[in-house]
Amino acid sequence: MFKMSRRLLLAAAATGCISFAAPAVAQEVRLDMQEYFGPTNLSGTASSDFAKLVSEKTNGQVQINVHFNGSLGLGEADILKTVEQGVVPLSTSMLDKMLGTIPVAAIQSVPFMATSLDESRALFESFEPYVREQLESQNQMLLFEVISLPDGLWSKKPVPDVDALKTLKTRTNSPIATRTLSNVGASPVPMAWGDVAPALVTGVIDSVITTDDNGLQSHLYEQMSDFTRLNMSTAFWIVHMNKDAYNSLSPDEQKAVLEAASQARSDAYDRAKVRLKENSAEMISKGIAVAEEISMPFRQALIEAAAPLRDEWSQKVGADVSSAVLSSYEEAKKGSN
Repeated sequence: MFKMSRRLLLAAAATGCISFAAPAVAQEVRLDMQEYFGPTNLSGTASSDFAKLVSEKTNGQVQINVHFNGSLGLGEADILKTVEQGVVPLSTSMLDKMLGTIPVAAIQSVPFMATSLDESRALFESFEPYVREQLESQNQMLLFEVISLPDGLWSKKPVPDVDALKTLKTRTNSPIATRTLSNVGASPVPMAWGDVAPALVTGVIDSVITTDDNGLQSHLYEQMSDFTRLNMSTAFWIVHMNKDAYNSLSPDEQKAVLEAASQARSDAYDRAKVRLKENSAEMISKGIAVAEEISMPFRQALIEAAAPLRDEWSQKVGADVSSAVLSSYEEAKKGSN
């Protein structure tokens, strides 16, 4: 799919079908990119930015065609293999879908490892080398990451403490969130996003852990009255590229791709910070009471409930790796403050 028209031009020249008596005109390179979300999602917007930047920096010679909403039909579970084989040269992927092959990245989901977007960025930087190493082993490269917004709690009443949380039937969006709520004595209900709306109507759940973005886009404010910024964890998407596709570009085009990736990464972080403020204002305008932070006793109870999960992560990746990641994270946090 990433074979380029310039190769056809060179092949034709080699067989004498065309002549280079006149100066050769550089041929446009077209690359397909899988994007699982729409263009207004933080990931989708970053992909749009990246494609536009690549075009600008190569004077239109490299065009990236972003296929939004998973329209290429490629399964998330197989996307690493798909990019490795060059079926599609570029893709975004949720990092938490890759924990089977990159277990060190599970640290992103351990509750309260990072409590701000800046700390989450520092956390990613601490395990980024392991992500790059795995991708390299599968004939691809990491271009940049895109941060999501932190999870929060949509509910039909204020949730100021653990006692209030225990009265709810809460939809959880990950095994780690499910276990954390179970450990604190609450009633988590693991559920795919597509099942949330009917479950709210039938009373299977009465609260939802998800981002403010998801809640606003799904009109949860029509059924809920409160949003609590738990800031338990922040997920990441990564943009990765087949190495053969990258190596087929000219040195100037390669440089442009990397520069575009760096700028798209920076813009994505800035956009996430702005989106948090915009979402708070929008929720308030729709009558939602927004708790921007939780009390220290509430936070400490959740941290203690999540402690076994951090220990399990450390055991799974090994003492040397966990020590290196956590040490790197502490150093990176200093630079983010």
